[in-house]
Amino acid sequence: MRIGIIGAGAIGTLFGYKLAATNEVAMLEVRREIVATINREGLRLGDGAARRVGATSDPREVFGVAALFIFVRATDTLRALRPFVGELNPSTAIVSLQNGIGN
Repeated sequence: MRIGIIGAGAIGTLFGYKLAATNEVAMLEVRREIVATINREGLRLGDGAARRVGATSDPREVFGVAALFIFVRATDTLRALRPFVGELNPSTAIVSLQNGIGN
């Protein structure tokens, strides 16, 4: 299954790593240095082996996913989803797990 993840912070990275064990994962991240590092080194937890995922700053590369996980602050959720309006399959599951203290 192809899974999209918005946000490559601590929670997004954890979920991306776990989901990449059995799925194709596409991560959307605005920080280009993080995208470059993920594409170069993959995701790793502790001493575990790196898992390859595709990272991008271009939302269009995430449009065809079966499930979309959103790991951004509550105040950034609508902005993170705007590029996906009218682009996702209506059956795409969207899971929003809010990130940040005080949400």
